[in-house]
Amino acid sequence: MSASVPPAAAATDFDGQRALLPWLVADIGGTNARFGWIEHAGAAIEHGATVRVAEHAGPLAAARAYLAQRAQAMGPAYRPPRGAAWAIATPVVDDRVELTNAGWCFSQRELRRDLGLDCFLLLNDFEALALALPQLAPAQLRPVGVAPVPQAVAGAAAARAVIG
Repeated sequence: MSASVPPAAAATDFDGQRALLPWLVADIGGTNARFGWIEHAGAAIEHGATVRVAEHAGPLAAARAYLAQRAQAMGPAYRPPRGAAWAIATPVVDDRVELTNAGWCFSQRELRRDLGLDCFLLLNDFEALALALPQLAPAQLRPVGVAPVPQAVAGAAAARAVIG
């Protein structure tokens, strides 16, 4: 189960927030937080960087460290992110989030406000992976087990799983 903090102002459709670029994306675990940058609609994630969770007081400090690197690298072309989508290795039930395998505890609303974001989506990392499954190309899929999967079953209707 997950909860996301709704976008600011009148915008309520997350998919409609593509105009709110650039985006700060992250995969946050108990040991490392991996950040990336999406500059424009349809762009791949770029400028990935990993920071150690233990070296930062919380996700705000870690994100600010990453954003300071981006600002320095981009110079005058830097624009702060307007949206963010993060996957985190802990249950996401309401506004208050506590990373179960590290010392971070934070409010989604405060994080969105402090980063100046118009839109912020926070998902459990397995939920994020499961939501990505329909976007995978056939070449990115791997059968589990020894029985071959008939091509007719390997399409969109086939069962897919995230195992961790």
